[in-house]
Amino acid sequence: MPEQVSVYERMRRRQLMGLIDEATSKLSLPSKVREAAIDICERVLSRLSLKGRTFRDVAGAAVLISCKQHGVPCSSKSLAKVLDTRKRAIHRAKALITRELGLRFSFTSSDSLISHMLDQVCGRLRAGERVRLRALEVAREARKESVSSACPSLAAAAFFIACRENGIRITQEEVAGAFNITAVTLRNVLRRMREMGIIFSIPPRRDCKIFVFKNQESFREAKQCKLI
Repeated sequence: MPEQVSVYERMRRRQLMGLIDEATSKLSLPSKVREAAIDICERVLSRLSLKGRTFRDVAGAAVLISCKQHGVPCSSKSLAKVLDTRKRAIHRAKALITRELGLRFSFTSSDSLISHMLDQVCGRLRAGERVRLRALEVAREARKESVSSACPSLAAAAFFIACRENGIRITQEEVAGAFNITAVTLRNVLRRMREMGIIFSIPPRRDCKIFVFKNQESFREAKQCKLI
């Protein structure tokens, strides 16, 4: 009988580890997230009853908790899609695990999340360090001017502006896809930036460029000097 129990436990553990490996590899999450998620699952198997919870829900919750602990951006929507489960089920499993295991984690600052997203996208699209640094600068300026938006949307808008400034041809749809948002959301953030005086668009022409100014006064000065 004990041998059967140990075999059963090994099968459960192997199944959970496989789901965690699948999620972290498909979402390109760092190894530290995988290791922390495995540790959480081992504690769950040894202490909690998983009645009413599928292994996919538990694996998704463990990865989500691990991402929050390490400040790695990851949405429950993307986890649910990868693991073929529901977002609500992952959140329920996450609430159970954090409550029963007494897990605590501090929320990562928006600047850190935006920086991490830009690192990932710039590396994937080979945009270069110059674009990454400029995008970070634009994102910080937008947050300073209280442009309210989620981190992925703000990072996408800043990346799009930085690419256009550096002469990189990229469409709004391509940028939106890289940051896992819609093109409509990206356009709305760009519009809010324009309204707050962070970005001013130039009438379209063949050599069209995007200029970014800190405030409306600097925009007027540049216009008077015929720089734009």
